[in-house]
Amino acid sequence: MGIEFQGFDELEKKLAEAEKKLPGARDAFLLQEGELLRGKAAELSPVDTGRLRMGWQRSDVHDGRIEVYDNVSYAAHQEYGHRVKVHGKFTGRFT
Repeated sequence: MGIEFQGFDELEKKLAEAEKKLPGARDAFLLQEGELLRGKAAELSPVDTGRLRMGWQRSDVHDGRIEVYDNVSYAAHQEYGHRVKVHGKFTGRFT
């Protein structure tokens, strides 16, 4: 079972048209949306030490693509979950 997304083909066409009409419009739009996404990701990150929340970054636009990422070592564990360990022993729980 997966998630199905629709409308990306139309969005890509509209962005290509906007780029033809106004050079740089696509990149400006992507930078703005990337910054909004970075802020939302930081807002939704849990806070213990604050490192995860402060680590979110946005790349520059390359070939019509932008990346929002976090290089904190435990970001993947927070995103995808992990087994719970107490006093060196796994409890059998998953968080």
